[in-house]
Amino acid sequence: MKIGFTPLIEVSNLLFNNNYNNNKIYLKLENLNPSGSIKDRIINHILEDAEKNNLINQDTTILCSSSGNTGISLAMISALKNYKSIIFTDKKCSTEKKNIIKSYGSKLEVIEKDYDFYERIKEKELVNSFCIDQYNNTLNTKAYIETLGPELDNQLNDIDYIVCTGSTGGTFTGLGTYFKQIKNYNTKIVFGDPYGSIIYNEIKKTNIQDPYNSIIEGAGKKRITSIMNLDLIDYIYKISDEEAIQMCKIMSQNGYLLGGSSGLNIITAIKMIEDLKITNKNIVVICPDAGYRYISKIYK
Repeated sequence: MKIGFTPLIEVSNLLFNNNYNNNKIYLKLENLNPSGSIKDRIINHILEDAEKNNLINQDTTILCSSSGNTGISLAMISALKNYKSIIFTDKKCSTEKKNIIKSYGSKLEVIEKDYDFYERIKEKELVNSFCIDQYNNTLNTKAYIETLGPELDNQLNDIDYIVCTGSTGGTFTGLGTYFKQIKNYNTKIVFGDPYGSIIYNEIKKTNIQDPYNSIIEGAGKKRITSIMNLDLIDYIYKISDEEAIQMCKIMSQNGYLLGGSSGLNIITAIKMIEDLKITNKNIVVICPDAGYRYISKIYK
């Protein structure tokens, strides 16, 4: 099964009709991974490490707290490898994502509160279990350092800005570590934060009260996870659901059916261009997942 090596597509003319201060925007289409999201990278990485170190076997129950995409990735790979898995999510998770998880044969539990801690609670009840623990597992970050970072580096020379959002923090921390610390490039990390998330306030050292909690999944967080390195974020912008969803619909009508976090990231890139008045730059936008997972929420 081939994970990664997803296309990097320039969409500057689609977004701006003509050159927008000669900037070039590229979409990294992570929706084209086998299960439909960027999370295949971390699940594959974590399970391969567990197998290598004899932490799991065919009798192990693999536990995963997830807003949906990591759960789908685990459910798919569990089906391929004949592992047992239980996914814990919350009510925000779309109907489509919940149905996909169950279709792969994994057990799904919808938790009322603090679902991201629940796999550790369940671990105590099961004799032979293994926690993915994506919010604290450094292999989450390592997966992006070892796969997504080098891929982008090979696909495009001189990446000036990488635009992404995050919930666990693995993507921006991994990419920031690769481009800034390992390669010592001058690449800037730009973060799109939805309403209801505290990441903007943590970066800006403010206490702005958001007017609502976003419906966009897999973006933003109510707490800072242990694997987040906020120092790697150079610029951060608050993005509304209306802006993100409108961009999703624009992209779908041009042939790209993307998830809400992708629309959020694209809008973030446009705001960043306008705010910083940048010219002649290469901007990579991470598109984490596919839009078919959100038909009932953002494409209805």
